[in-house]
Amino acid sequence: MAEASDRAPCGDLSALLHHACALAATDFAAAVAWLQAKVATTLPAEVMTFVGKRLSIADPGAIACTIYLLAQAHSADLAAAAGWHALELGCDDDQVIIALADVLQVQTSPRQTAPVMMRQRSLEHRSAAFLIKLADHYRTSGQGFLAEDFLRGLVRRGRNDLVLRLAEHWFESQDWRSARELLRRLALDQMTPYTVYLTGRCSVSLLLEDEVVEAVEILLTLPDVGRSYAALLQCVWAWRVGDPAAAARSCPDGEFPPLMTRDAAALRAATVAPLTIPPRTSAGVWRDIGARGNLPNILGIGMQRTATTWLWKQLRKHPDVQARTFKELAFFSGHFDSPNRPGSDLRDAVLGEAGDLYWQGPTRSLQHYRGLFEDTKRFRVDNSPDYAELPAEAVARVRDILGPDVKIILSVRDPVDRSWSNLKYDLTYTGEHPLNFSFAQRTAAFCSAATLRRCDYVSVLETWRRFFTNIKVLFVDDIIARPGDTLADLSRFVGFDSSIGDDCAAPVNITDSIDLPRDDRMFLFGLHQHTYDAAEAVLGGPALGWRSRQRALLDAAAGQMSDKSRADLRTTSNGDNALAYMGDLRDASRKTSDHSHSIVPGGLLVMS
Repeated sequence: MAEASDRAPCGDLSALLHHACALAATDFAAAVAWLQAKVATTLPAEVMTFVGKRLSIADPGAIACTIYLLAQAHSADLAAAAGWHALELGCDDDQVIIALADVLQVQTSPRQTAPVMMRQRSLEHRSAAFLIKLADHYRTSGQGFLAEDFLRGLVRRGRNDLVLRLAEHWFESQDWRSARELLRRLALDQMTPYTVYLTGRCSVSLLLEDEVVEAVEILLTLPDVGRSYAALLQCVWAWRVGDPAAAARSCPDGEFPPLMTRDAAALRAATVAPLTIPPRTSAGVWRDIGARGNLPNILGIGMQRTATTWLWKQLRKHPDVQARTFKELAFFSGHFDSPNRPGSDLRDAVLGEAGDLYWQGPTRSLQHYRGLFEDTKRFRVDNSPDYAELPAEAVARVRDILGPDVKIILSVRDPVDRSWSNLKYDLTYTGEHPLNFSFAQRTAAFCSAATLRRCDYVSVLETWRRFFTNIKVLFVDDIIARPGDTLADLSRFVGFDSSIGDDCAAPVNITDSIDLPRDDRMFLFGLHQHTYDAAEAVLGGPALGWRSRQRALLDAAAGQMSDKSRADLRTTSNGDNALAYMGDLRDASRKTSDHSHSIVPGGLLVMS
């Protein structure tokens, strides 16, 4: 008889699940375990009957809890079916939709199902929790550019309660520059111990010591959690500059927000041998670093998708160049607590041999960074495309550490082609085809902060020229048209006594050959008119032909942008700006400085 009662007859299912929900409010794990024994033998149809007819739609919290309980005690498929059924019956509560989205995200069906389902619901009057969850599901589905576009659009329309989440998104994406700039623009009434910590944490990644010290001093004046937040930030800084083991021993205990909890957990797990922290002086911790010895004397700074892997493979052929280090060490761009490029079997299969060139581990300290180079080699190269995105303060730190005589190589490419290649490359991590995304979604990727910044060649060049004089601009056009001559010219700039060799024409780290759709080319051509203006004025050379080449390709394709594409643009955060840039195709080559206030050179949204 007892065995029969454990089967939870349908008539008792309402009471059973209500009891589970009540138990979950205080002990979710116990609720799952209890329900597992009860529901495991219950027919899914009975559960559907309960969710659809017996559980009041006026009690959405219980429905959401039921969905989570079913997912953990029974199956994600059953929980998803319950959630869909509740929506079909008219339930439109944020909690229920969030619960269904969370379940959809762990199903084996395409992971973009969750954000698509949420976007299909009206977004008016949604809670911050709903909107943040939608952005999070975009990101965990490998569509970070859609998360950024979504959050930027909402902030632009006045949702100031999402500014912090946008900063966190950039932080999680390791776009320290965008996160730092946004956080530093917060009003005083928006500053909290957490936002001060995040600002200082971005400065840690960018090696901006004075800003870290300022953040610590502010935190120490704040009540409650200020002191523990300051202690954690000091430990992270100690890890960054040289002593992760000591930092781990000093890591404070306590409850922290998720991003800070991740920092604390990484510190406590640090197993790197103790290293000496240089004493801080009034001139800064990096001023007295001793002989620069085996630090790099050639720096490839990017941009991304501008033949930087080709450049690295050519340089490493020379006998006087160290050959055992990897291509992208990313020390100055802040990858010290996690791998620079998380492993991906799919991506490795796409990249093949090129994938072997990437440094997969974090570069933990200056001493660690120095140890990655051979001191017996005359030339030591760090080729990290992220460096082109560093703010001026971080570039100054590069000069402090490496000295002013380092040879800098900046590679550039037609911004239309670079943007398309960037999108295809980013999608190699998830295996997505770019044309599986809508036109509006692709334009959101083209307008992300990082993508726009990576096309702003002149601003990058001007920033680095403030601190270095030996800078070579390398055009992808020249690599394609005359690779041998380009390599010989590069050898002379670097100072090689002998040539590198003639076998240099083969492309490296290429993406799938997918033609850029006409509407996308039209969009990018209009968007980057200001880029062409600046490149023609400052870079010259092949940049003088970029605009005319793209115009010829558009003329060959003929026609105007489709009405559907124009309508789609207005759903993206920068769509109106892009349409303003574009105007009529017949006038696409006009100057566009009158629109440049809408998108700043760094690609950040102006939120005045």
